[in-house]
Amino acid sequence: MPMMTEENITPEARRRYAKVQVIDSSFWCIWSGLLPLPLIDALYVSSIQLKMINELCLVYDVPFSRNAARTALAALSAGAINGITAKLALRFVPGISTLAIVASAAAATYAIGQVFIHHFEQGGDLHTVDAEALRPVYQDNLQHAK
Repeated sequence: MPMMTEENITPEARRRYAKVQVIDSSFWCIWSGLLPLPLIDALYVSSIQLKMINELCLVYDVPFSRNAARTALAALSAGAINGITAKLALRFVPGISTLAIVASAAAATYAIGQVFIHHFEQGGDLHTVDAEALRPVYQDNLQHAK
């Protein structure tokens, strides 16, 4: 793919590239199931999500701040993070399917990425994330990812 510059990128091309970043990040979350230490995988997933947000900021020319991204991510996925963390913690229990656990992390990452694409396309930045207003977008994309 040629270098993306303001002169040669269309909104459709920008969106396509952003969606590739989201899908790549979602697939990387699947690897969290191979980590032998439960709860370390939760840190791995959150670092993938932060990297994805950074990539989306680059695509949409939005200034990136790690602290603002963490705050926005926490606000947006407050309920989801608790659910994912609980599922990741279930790896301590013998017989629980790792596949279902990592699929949840991948689906949540996909939904979060889609929310940030939506938010950035509306002209938002990391400091203007309104979690309550974006929650329906998150829920719709989470259902789509499952």
